[in-house]
Amino acid sequence: MPWIEVMLLAVYGGMQLQSVVVSGSVPCVKAVGDLMYYVTDTGILYIYNIADPTGPVMVGQITGVGGVDISGLDVGMGYAYVTDKTLGLYIVNVTDPASATIVGTLAGANACDPMGVLYAQNSLLYVTSGTGAGVCSIDIGNITT
Repeated sequence: MPWIEVMLLAVYGGMQLQSVVVSGSVPCVKAVGDLMYYVTDTGILYIYNIADPTGPVMVGQITGVGGVDISGLDVGMGYAYVTDKTLGLYIVNVTDPASATIVGTLAGANACDPMGVLYAQNSLLYVTSGTGAGVCSIDIGNITT
């Protein structure tokens, strides 16, 4: 059974779901409303409509979002935020999943290098240090596309 199917089963409390086959591993998955986002260690962010969990439909994807060291994924305010321990932070506009676009990147800085897991709330991203040095906050209140 593909790893992504296991994650969907967890999200939907054990319902039998259709398999979603991916290339590479899937270190991070996030479900928001009827959409599920996941990023692979090959740097591809996939977006699926999961309104019908027995038949997920891919509604978008974008390449170039991180690499083999993906460490975090969160979605909020129309953006997907992806951290990669080696390459830093990627900000992807997902307001139209079929036309997802990378709108910004940020290499790891100071205590947040390498970047670990993250959590988006309001206009801030909270990012853990991959070395356990603490948590950083990044102002995302003024992202321009």
